[in-house]
Amino acid sequence: MAVERYVFVTRPWLNSQAKQRLKTAVNTLTDAGKECILVETTGDWQRDTSTIKQAMNHATDVIAVGGDGTVNLVVNCLIGSQCRFGIIPAGTGNDYYRTAYGDQVNWLSHICSTSTKAVDVGTSNGRYFINILGVGFDGHVVKQLDQSSSRTLSWLRYPLVVLKTLLMNPRTEIDIISDNYRYSGTVLTALIGKGQFFSRGVHILDDAQPTSGVLHCQWLPRIPLYKQVIQWVRLLKGRKVPEHLKHGWQCEHCQIITEGLPVQGDGEYFGLTPISVRLHKGAIQLKYQA
Repeated sequence: MAVERYVFVTRPWLNSQAKQRLKTAVNTLTDAGKECILVETTGDWQRDTSTIKQAMNHATDVIAVGGDGTVNLVVNCLIGSQCRFGIIPAGTGNDYYRTAYGDQVNWLSHICSTSTKAVDVGTSNGRYFINILGVGFDGHVVKQLDQSSSRTLSWLRYPLVVLKTLLMNPRTEIDIISDNYRYSGTVLTALIGKGQFFSRGVHILDDAQPTSGVLHCQWLPRIPLYKQVIQWVRLLKGRKVPEHLKHGWQCEHCQIITEGLPVQGDGEYFGLTPISVRLHKGAIQLKYQA
């Protein structure tokens, strides 16, 4: 019988809790007779995807150790693979994990399980996302973060960039086309996703589900600055977007044809619009405790 082979993809910097979770998972699996391989990311997209795909040869399971950025990197390597996919939540936001699993209490049970469910992903101009793709406010935030390579006080840099972008209150003129919906006008942000949370726990796409078979889409209006700041504080405190601000629809394919708008996917910078976004049903075998 072939030995199950686990590939753990991790950043070189992990906090003490993340290191302990990784150690616990490796020890548990090794004691059970599994083979474990660790791959550290470098921050170079091409190099990391090449290294991960090479390590995946003859692997049965690939585990992302980190947050949504690490999850996104691994997802882009898994397309077309039969490997089972698991997540050790070890990032700042862990936004996709919140939708897929809820709390973090049973993470080891999911990692050790061989049960899976087929979850959807989206693709935008050749790059895959599993949580949320955004154009507008969040795109501006992620673009600014992407342009800074420093990790000094990274926990503080994110809220400062969010605050700066809020105060700028960028005006985003957008033209969205899908098979059943069209909108042209001004927005704060336009979101397309499979997960419910983004931006470190903000509950934004209430109805999104990883296995729903559709893309969940929503745009939020640009409102006066003081109202926008108040609304953002409420979201950070766990409140949902008020119904009167939601403009949502579902589809399997849509386009944003406006040029030059920054795009983020799973918290990673995807470049600029125009973009074509498509759904890929059941593309990833996500591990879960049966």
